[in-house]
This record gives sequence, structure tokens and C-alpha cells, in this order.
Amino acid sequence: MTEVPRDTQLVLYWTARIDYDRNKGVASHSHDQFHQLLVLLEGQAEGRIGDDRFFLQKGDYVYFPKGVEHHFRFLSKAVTLDFKFAVPCAGLEAWIGSHPLYGPSGGTAVSELKHWFKLSPLHRRHPRPHLPLLLDSGFKGTLLTLLAGSAGHQETASLRMNEESFPIAKYIRERLAEEVTVNRLAEAFNFHPHYLISMFKERVGMSPIQYLQHVRLQKAEEYLEFTSLSITEIAEKLGWSTHYFSRLFQQKKGIAPSAYRDQTKSAQGEDIILQDSFRNEWRITELEKV
Repeated sequence: MTEVPRDTQLVLYWTARIDYDRNKGVASHSHDQFHQLLVLLEGQAEGRIGDDRFFLQKGDYVYFPKGVEHHFRFLSKAVTLDFKFAVPCAGLEAWIGSHPLYGPSGGTAVSELKHWFKLSPLHRRHPRPHLPLLLDSGFKGTLLTLLAGSAGHQETASLRMNEESFPIAKYIRERLAEEVTVNRLAEAFNFHPHYLISMFKERVGMSPIQYLQHVRLQKAEEYLEFTSLSITEIAEKLGWSTHYFSRLFQQKKGIAPSAYRDQTKSAQGEDIILQDSFRNEWRITELEKV
């Protein structure tokens, strides 16, 4: 099998989803060989980078440059995505360093970072020569758009484009916790139910009710992967009973929701390392106000 080289400008070493309890964090330290990006999916955090103090809320990012001492702690129960990477290109490293060290993750940055995180364990389970390079270049593009404040990459999947431009699909996505029926949709858009079903299948490739189940399951996966919501809370957000949600998820995904969460969760001792030479040393500890 032909080996595919890593990216020459940025190499992703490590990634993890890490859950922190209140007042947990990482004591003062620095990285001599790599940079770090942390994105807060839930909770609040505070810390310092050199002499610069920061405060983070849900959806914010913080960038820790190579060689700069930093520490952070969480003010409430939190969920994070964490990436450690090298930047061999001096010009790119300087450009990254010229941007704010923390701020909101605008546009599609968070959803893209979740995508790169989800691809990482795939490479660990089923190594493929091209995946490390894909992760390098994909993460690099997301990092650039995040720091530059761009709206992110354009969605190109045809189904996604159909969804975005189709008001009935948008109506469904905005009502995942509600009872949505074909008759209710027909009344809302002033179509005959049979015509609405036919039109929806032509645009999206499935019936409205199949689509509702499809997007609910997608949202359930996201809740399981990137939030600390309980199984019951997730079911309620999607308009299902806990029993029905568990049974349907098991039927469609081949695994129980709780087992799916355990399988996709990364924490201490389960780092996703993407560079053989990388050695990760870090420790979650109890911290006072920093």
C-alpha cells in the first residue's frame, strides 16, 4: 500500500473530546513542539495565555501557541474538542499567530471540527493511507476560516443543498421536538397531502416522515457525541419517549445510544494520536480561580 505523505504546512498530531467537571482544568504548562486549539462545546471556562486572561462560553475557541505558558479551568461542567498540531511552515505559523488567541467560533467551524474529530477514530480503527493527509488539510482549512472569521466552507452535498433551499425540509428541521404529520405539513404549505409527499420525495429522496426520522437520528448522534445530555433529555428534545428512542436507535444504528456515546467519547487514556512520534502529556486536576 502506497504511503501518502503528511501535509507540509500543518500536521495534526492528536485530537480528543474531553469532558470536565466544574473547577477541573489543566495547570500551568507550555508545549515546545506543537500548538493547541480547544473549542468549548458546553460550559464556561477561564484561563491565561502568557499575561493575557481569557473567558470562554459555549461555542468559543482558544488557541495556545507553541512555547507560551498557559492554564485553564472550567467554571461549570464542560465538553470540549481538543486538537494538537505542528506548523512546519514558518509563514503559516506567523499568520496564525497574528490572529486573536480566543473568540467565538463563527460560521461552520464547530460543525467542521466535529467532522474532523469523527474521522480521527476511523483512521485508528481502519487505517487508510490518505486519511492523515485528509485530516491535516481539512483541519488546516477549518482553522484558517475560524481565525479569519470566515463563514466557512460552502456545503456541496446535493442533499444538503436541496434541504437548504426547500422550505418544507427547513420547516421540519425547525420542529424536531413537535408532532409533525403529513396533514399538518399539507395545511401549513397549502398542498394536497399526496402531492406534498410526491414533491418532497422528488426533492429530497425520501418521504417527509422518513426525513423527519432521518434528521432526528442525525441530531441524536450529535447530542450523544458532543453534549452531556442524558438519554432521556435527548429523547425529549426529539419528540420521542426514552424507550422508543432507545429501540429505534438500536434498530437503525445497530448499537444502543449509551454504548454509542461510550464508543465515540475520547478521554484520558483514549487519546486519538495521528502522528507516531507524538507523545502527549497532560493531566486534569482540581484548580482554584486562575
